[in-house]
Amino acid sequence: MKRTLSFAKCQANGNDFAIFENFQPTPAQAIQLCHRQKGIGADGIISLDTNKSPVEMRIWNINGDEATMCGNGTLCVFRYLQNKGTFQLDKQAEIVIHNHTIKGTASMEYVEIGLAQADFAPANVPIKTTATDRFLNEYLPYRGQDKQLKVSAISLRNPHCVVLLS
Repeated sequence: MKRTLSFAKCQANGNDFAIFENFQPTPAQAIQLCHRQKGIGADGIISLDTNKSPVEMRIWNINGDEATMCGNGTLCVFRYLQNKGTFQLDKQAEIVIHNHTIKGTASMEYVEIGLAQADFAPANVPIKTTATDRFLNEYLPYRGQDKQLKVSAISLRNPHCVVLLS
C-alpha cells in the first residue's frame, strides 16, 4: 500500500534537505529519497517529531547513515518551524538532536543557532594521528606531490576536516 508524505525542501549554505514531520525513514528509504534522479534529490533527510516539546530532529545522510548533528540542517529546521508558526519570529526557541538541546533564533533576515564548543582533541574528532592534544594547522602531503595542505580536524559533535587554501 502506498502512502502520501508531505515534505518541504530547504537549503542552507549550499546543502539541501527534505524535511518530513513525524516520518522516520529506514536507511534504504533515505538513500532512495536523496537520489537526485530517482528521488526527491537532497544532501540529507530531516525528520521532525513535532509531537514532542521541544521538537526532536533526526537527520539521515545521503548514504543512509544517521548523523549526530548537522549545522546546515539545523538552520533549515529553525527557518521551517518559524515559517510554520511553531517558533515566533525573533524569539529564542530550541530543538533536540540526539539528547542535545540546540537553541536558536529566526528573524526575517537570518537564522542563528548555538553549536557545540569546538573540540580539536584527536580522540574526540576522531582522527588517527601522533598528535595528542589537538590536530590544528598540520601539514599533510597532497596526492604524493611536493605540495602540502594545511589541515585541521575539529568536532562540533560531528567530525570536520578543514583544509586551508592560500
